[in-house]
Amino acid sequence: MKTNFATIETNSNTIKPYTTDWNENDFKTVKKALKKYFCGKSFLNHKGEDIKIYSIFQHLEYTLGLPYVSSSSFPMLVLDCNVLLYHPTRKEFYYNYAFLDNNNNVVLALTDKDENELFISILIHK
Repeated sequence: MKTNFATIETNSNTIKPYTTDWNENDFKTVKKALKKYFCGKSFLNHKGEDIKIYSIFQHLEYTLGLPYVSSSSFPMLVLDCNVLLYHPTRKEFYYNYAFLDNNNNVVLALTDKDENELFISILIHK
């Protein structure tokens, strides 16, 4: 079965994070969404270099680090551990972390140098 996805930019007022630790299915959901969103694309990094993310999740994990953190107010995968990758069109924003919302959508949080945030919901359609 082919999985399609769409993305929607939103603000923090409309997002309600999933606040309990992730189970195995939650990790699968997040990894699938991150693979669909990042893999096979190129992004500029903090050095101005064009970084190609190959079509396997392990390359994304190697590039970004992706540690799981559950000690903050909600669980997340950190996206800026090894490198800062910038959004292709909103170039002042870099990918900071990913989390699940209460609707089980994966949300990417992007941050700029002034700590303003932009959120992108990845809506998975099965």
